[in-house]
Amino acid sequence: MIPIDVRIPMGAELVIEKKAKKRVLRRFGNKIARATRKKLAQPGAGRRYGKHTASAPGAPPARITGQLAQSIGVRVFKSGDGVAIRARRFTAKFLEVGAQGGIGSGKAGVKGQRNKRASIAGSRVLEPRPFLSAAAEEQVKGGLAAELRDALVNDINLKTKGPAVPRLRDRR
Repeated sequence: MIPIDVRIPMGAELVIEKKAKKRVLRRFGNKIARATRKKLAQPGAGRRYGKHTASAPGAPPARITGQLAQSIGVRVFKSGDGVAIRARRFTAKFLEVGAQGGIGSGKAGVKGQRNKRASIAGSRVLEPRPFLSAAAEEQVKGGLAAELRDALVNDINLKTKGPAVPRLRDRR
């Protein structure tokens, strides 16, 4: 979440058009999504498996099919109060935050071996490979919050509440 500080003079109300706010949020959501896809297009920096180089823990996932990058979507809330940028691919959350699971037997048709083998060999651990949160943090550090604030401030209209309050004058 990006905090925005706006000061409103007394006797005024803040009016932001919903369409304008949604347009600004969609534009900035798309900017973060583009940065995320760019991160996912980089080659892996980890272990090599034949022609494929896997990603190292802590680095964005290496690209194999491109489906993770294609699954990134931007959705502005109906209320216009925020934007959601997420990867719809099932494996996205496992890659982003890491996962832990058991080791299978590795042989087709072997029943009941999974639990026995897992207790002996331990369990698999997938270290986090942040891509969406890392891209969002980079964009915010790169001045996205200030750009967002300026864009929203440009679409703000201040309206005074009720009739103007007359000022008292000195009677001399």
